[in-house]
Amino acid sequence: MLERFFSWIYWQPIALCSLTLLFYSEVVGPFMDKKVGAGFLSHGIVFVLQMVSFFVVAAIFNRPDAAASQHILALSTIMLISSVFVLLGMIILKIRGVGKGTWTAALLDDISEVMRPFSRMVVVFLLIYGTLEDINTEWAGVAAFAGLFVFGIAMATTSVISDFLAYVFIRMNGWFTEGDFIYYNGNMQRVVNIHWRFTQTMMFGSNGFEQCAMYIPNGRLGNAELVNQTQDAGRWVIKNIPLPPQTSGAALEAIVKEIWVLLKSYDGKQFTALNGDTHENQLNIASCGVMISDSGASSSAKELSQVMLTVKLKGLYSYSTPPPFTGEGEEPEMHERQWDWLGPWQAHQERVLIEVQKVLDKHTAARR
Repeated sequence: MLERFFSWIYWQPIALCSLTLLFYSEVVGPFMDKKVGAGFLSHGIVFVLQMVSFFVVAAIFNRPDAAASQHILALSTIMLISSVFVLLGMIILKIRGVGKGTWTAALLDDISEVMRPFSRMVVVFLLIYGTLEDINTEWAGVAAFAGLFVFGIAMATTSVISDFLAYVFIRMNGWFTEGDFIYYNGNMQRVVNIHWRFTQTMMFGSNGFEQCAMYIPNGRLGNAELVNQTQDAGRWVIKNIPLPPQTSGAALEAIVKEIWVLLKSYDGKQFTALNGDTHENQLNIASCGVMISDSGASSSAKELSQVMLTVKLKGLYSYSTPPPFTGEGEEPEMHERQWDWLGPWQAHQERVLIEVQKVLDKHTAARR
């Protein structure tokens, strides 16, 4: 037994099969990631070629008296069948035209991440069984049973299942995806990557810039109220400006009319921000509004006597509806442009409120 154990012929099939698997997982795989990008297509092609090569090497060099002979034959056949299913999946996706950005493609991309680690586990399995097969098979069975028992206990006492189920619902229901801005624990986060167990985000600091990475278990995101800012449907700003109580009715009417004229003057026109930059109109004029109302709940007699001017501004763009692309070349993906509206929108608010204040100064300065 020792003579066979230390011979090349005994170890040749398992050694060549292991080298074949490792060649694809450690050499071809990283090369494909750089050329094609990590995803189901890249991982799937490597996995299919890897398992076909594994089966061919096993069929050529396997011998009845070699280490783990039966395991190599069975495992290579099973992995060949698995690669056929992966190949069929890629063909079906190509025929159906499932594109990048859909939840199906994202789910498959995430699942494909385990293909390469799984091939490494096949190598470990072959080496362990090749060593234990002729030494003590009973111990191998006990070790396998003990491993499954420990794995079952670990799964029962951790949140792995909860995180995985939350991951599936996040992908299927489209709660958020990579590039979205979400609010978690009151803080705005940018989603970087969604993994099986956790979601990686970049957290914004008080200065408005991304400061550090954050790793949130999917179970927490799936079982909590979540605001996805990227899926917003509009942008509203309502300014309530108290007016002096002695303002006459004629003055109030003139104020409202002039502010309406001011808002409508921006329709289809450009405006100049205070820093000198010129921007297109950022207001949805049809949804904007100006009105006179009382001051609502008051805490003093002075507030009770005041009249309130309400100016409602509706943004033309938002996170989910960025302004039209005017650059050169192919239009970038929406997540790369979801903040294009922010600077011009803030500049337009500033310009409108200053012009409103000028109108108020003209009609109320003489009565102060």
